[in-house]
Amino acid sequence: MQRRVLCLLEELGFDSGRVPSSNLIFIRTKGEDGLKARERELANACWAFHDRVINTLNIKVVLCFGSIAGKWVQKKLGAGELLETVFENNPSGRKSQSFRNTIGIGVVIATHPGRITWNPAGADPTHLVEHFLTSSATVDKRRH
Repeated sequence: MQRRVLCLLEELGFDSGRVPSSNLIFIRTKGEDGLKARERELANACWAFHDRVINTLNIKVVLCFGSIAGKWVQKKLGAGELLETVFENNPSGRKSQSFRNTIGIGVVIATHPGRITWNPAGADPTHLVEHFLTSSATVDKRRH
């Protein structure tokens, strides 16, 4: 995992070795441009694995880096309720957002740590994840 992601997990009190993590698509490329032609097909082919992990491990929040993967996961999980939006305090105006679906699973869509340092005010998504995990947003409505 990238150093920034390890710091985020540590700040939240998680052991990085015990937090499930994965790419949305299981193909190595130099960037998103290498996937454009087959992006939807590949993401759909990999989704069964992600869905099983999310449900088997009772995942409360999925943290996505980058808007393309984030919006895709948000749609697949039906996370339509916007909980929070933060804008970076810089000219880019990039934003990170958190959403929730009807059964209580959250999706946090954050700027990609490989594309921007999280040092500028508003760029670090840690508090979005923390707010979701510590607030009433995490009410788990799954049937056991």
